[in-house]
Amino acid sequence: MQTKHEILSIEQGVPAYKLTNTCIDERFRITKTVLTDPHRNVLLQKVQFEPIRGNMADYHLYVLLSPHINNRGYENSGWVGDYKGMKMLFAQRASTSLALACSVPFVCMSCGYAGISDGWQDINFHKKMTAYYPEVKNGNIALTGEVDLNTSGGNFILTLAFGENPDEAGLQAKAALLQSFDNILNKYVNEWKRFQSKCYKLGEIRSSELDYYYVSTAVLKTHESKFFQGAMIASLSIPWGETQGDNNIGGYHLVWPRDLVESAGGLLAAGNGEEARRTLFYLMCTQDADGHWPQNMWLDGRPYWGGLQMDETAFPDTTRCRIKADG
Repeated sequence: MQTKHEILSIEQGVPAYKLTNTCIDERFRITKTVLTDPHRNVLLQKVQFEPIRGNMADYHLYVLLSPHINNRGYENSGWVGDYKGMKMLFAQRASTSLALACSVPFVCMSCGYAGISDGWQDINFHKKMTAYYPEVKNGNIALTGEVDLNTSGGNFILTLAFGENPDEAGLQAKAALLQSFDNILNKYVNEWKRFQSKCYKLGEIRSSELDYYYVSTAVLKTHESKFFQGAMIASLSIPWGETQGDNNIGGYHLVWPRDLVESAGGLLAAGNGEEARRTLFYLMCTQDADGHWPQNMWLDGRPYWGGLQMDETAFPDTTRCRIKADG
């Protein structure tokens, strides 16, 4: 790696972060504030690029995006486009689309096949963008855009938005840019503080230290679906990810009833009974007619694997009895 890294939480128990990357040769520094829009399917990055040696005109800064839509790396298509006059990079696979936009227009944009014609290959070889492809279809792709450092003064915002079609993704990306970043951040922080206020307080901790208790409750909450309340996937990570491909898209990005119960139990232990009851209701809705739950399932209850595991059934049954007994 060519930079030294520092990662700080914006506030205790809030999964928004400030990432600082400083060139090991002390030539530049990039600071990014990363969070999601609480009311849109948008990831935001507020970026500050700071030349330590030289001036802004001496540098070129590029954004690289490698779409893996619907958990699949292949069969993605991308193109250079715009939404209502705002330049954006788009990608699509089946019924899901994304749009990448910047608060200052990109100087140039390109789409390519990963490892062959993508922007990273071009920049790594030529030390700048020299090839500009407007479209790429049905492959493992990468999208590249050059940020206008001179116009932005090194300060800009990136939005990565998702939708059922390109126009919806473009609308979301533009809407997030037209809003005040500070207002979005404040709403995001306040909603997370509201969630954390429902958990037990375990004493004060110095602001310079990380409160791992609140980190844990936040991690549990981030695994819950916004569309199916009470449904929590097993993990945002992918076990043995380096060996997984498009033929195994489930993994831990599924509801495993056993893990779901463990997660709900953690929130219950933290004093958040409301969250645990939502999970109980979700389990009641997804229980099969013969009384068991699938080994693992999609959020809507459809089984992924066809196996039957005793702990995937026994854990939810035991939890239902306990919560009902406790009122």
